[in-house]
Amino acid sequence: MTFNNEKPDNSTEKVIGWTPFRISYLGIGNTLLKDEGIGIHLLDYIQKAYLQWEWQFDIQLIDGGTLSFDLLTLICSTQKLIILDAVRLKQPAGSVYCLQDQAMDQFLVQPGKSVHEVSLQDLFDMSRLTEQLPEHRALIGIEPETIDWGSQLTSDVNQFNLNNTVLSLTSSQV
Repeated sequence: MTFNNEKPDNSTEKVIGWTPFRISYLGIGNTLLKDEGIGIHLLDYIQKAYLQWEWQFDIQLIDGGTLSFDLLTLICSTQKLIILDAVRLKQPAGSVYCLQDQAMDQFLVQPGKSVHEVSLQDLFDMSRLTEQLPEHRALIGIEPETIDWGSQLTSDVNQFNLNNTVLSLTSSQV
């Protein structure tokens, strides 16, 4: 879903009259694997908040699923990228983290931190090769409790204030 910006096609070529999205939210996860889908659940919450509060900037909401190289074009077409995902940091389930720019890049190169098969780091490496890595990047990660079959988040991850915490973090990135 996109707001306030119309891109003429699916390429990252410069087009007169079109500018990259100021901010892109990339929700990552599989909603059929309980807490592994937290990024998608948070993306849905942000979409509802955006429609309710009518934020006044160009944003793009991207359901990245479990990642694919098809996301490269979307990543390259933004100025600020905010990623919502489950991350393993050996902290209590439901803990929220925000890593920015270089700190995020350093985190992503560590093995075993992401719960996904395709690496976000691979996508960033490809965008660096094309010199289109977003200038500002942030990873808002939530520690999962359980990654197993089921469409509901566990109670520790689905805390009452989790959505508002993440929303305030994402708003501070704008």
